[in-house]
Amino acid sequence: MLGLLLNRDLACEVYEAGKTNATFVSTYAFALHVQTNTAGGLKLMQTLLETELQRPNIAAYYAILLAAAGRRDQARPFFAAAEKAQLLPPERRLLAQARGQN
Repeated sequence: MLGLLLNRDLACEVYEAGKTNATFVSTYAFALHVQTNTAGGLKLMQTLLETELQRPNIAAYYAILLAAAGRRDQARPFFAAAEKAQLLPPERRLLAQARGQN
């Protein structure tokens, strides 16, 4: 999964195949963020319903993008929701870095 997140072209293909799938949207949004297009990633994430954004795995990536955009207050509830996510160790590290931890 993490490899897909870092491959923007592949993430875009997956997104194009399922633009209403929250996992596909968050994957492509994070890939845009990695390519220094955090604003574009946030724009995609904001197409999701609030209930989808609160899903722990989706919340993790939304929190990372919000924090990267300097919107830490807005990211706080999504960091909290992300605590319930079943993340891989590299994803946990990304989340910790976004919180400002090492």
